[in-house]
Amino acid sequence: MAVEGAPAGYLQDFYGPGHGSHKKIGVLLLHGFTGSPASMRPWAHFLNDRGFTVRVPLIPGHGTRWQDLNKVKWPQWPAKAESELSLLAEECDYVFVFGLSMGGGNTLHVAARAKLREKISGIVLVNPMIHIPDLAINFVGLIKHLVAKRPSVGDDIKKPGVTEWGYDALPTKGVAELHKFL
Repeated sequence: MAVEGAPAGYLQDFYGPGHGSHKKIGVLLLHGFTGSPASMRPWAHFLNDRGFTVRVPLIPGHGTRWQDLNKVKWPQWPAKAESELSLLAEECDYVFVFGLSMGGGNTLHVAARAKLREKISGIVLVNPMIHIPDLAINFVGLIKHLVAKRPSVGDDIKKPGVTEWGYDALPTKGVAELHKFL
């Protein structure tokens, strides 16, 4: 079951092959926590329309049901990003990694630790999540055993007609993994 109301295929990995003089420049776009590739699609289409090779992966535990995020471990997130980075590095001379929110944290992780980090020509961070400034996060290891989810901001994009297609709940086990990741 996918996030309710999302257009078919909109929550899945996106790949746009490059063309023209920019086809050897790759861009990896990483979405945020509880989000999906849908939040990055406007950027993906903008860049791909201009010839850049673009990949937008669905990060494990996202784009389906909030319960699925309670089943993943944080190392799966950078592993997915590294896998996509590897694919871009095979076909592009230059690779840039863009991250939104948790995707920004993922970008920093991959840029600092990935085996292919030397293939990264640059990074762009938008509202990068690098820590959680809430004292309650220190208790998430206990809370995750008592409460399965908490309310979420869900879709917080204000532009009319644009949606993130993210979860409307914060899965507490997923938040515990996020805390370990950051």
